[in-house]
Amino acid sequence: MTQIDIEAHEGYLVVTSPYHPQFPSGARRLGGRWDAATRTWRFDPRDEHRVRDLCSRIYGTDGSPAAAELVTLRVRLDRGSVLRAACGSIFLAGRCVARAYGRDSGARLGPGVVVIDGSSPRSGGSMKNWVTIWAGPATFEVRDVPRQIAETCVAERDGVEIVGAD
Repeated sequence: MTQIDIEAHEGYLVVTSPYHPQFPSGARRLGGRWDAATRTWRFDPRDEHRVRDLCSRIYGTDGSPAAAELVTLRVRLDRGSVLRAACGSIFLAGRCVARAYGRDSGARLGPGVVVIDGSSPRSGGSMKNWVTIWAGPATFEVRDVPRQIAETCVAERDGVEIVGAD
């Protein structure tokens, strides 16, 4: 599950969230500052509504109990379909579904991701320009996805469906 925590602390709005490649640029646009010591983002408390909107767009939740309905997504990659990420993780529905660390590292599944049938993710490319690749045919599930972002993912991508509430 994607754990998001937004709370007021020492005059700041502090956000604890997993890494997503779109979050840092969005956070900086809102004046957010990364605190490496605590591995959190700090914002002006007057921007709480904007920060919650940013988290909802990227992760599908702002951490509030009202946004807590979780579902499982089933993803079908047909033969010839490929998910890929250059020098990083493959993200789907605000979640890391697979991650390689280099050309020869192989790839690991993200938290809450299970392969139902077919191929698994792998790494490839060159030493400097490696990629994480998941080529079809394959079927996998991503568990504990907030319903809001799951519905957006289903509308935007072929082969993605909600298979049940968790």
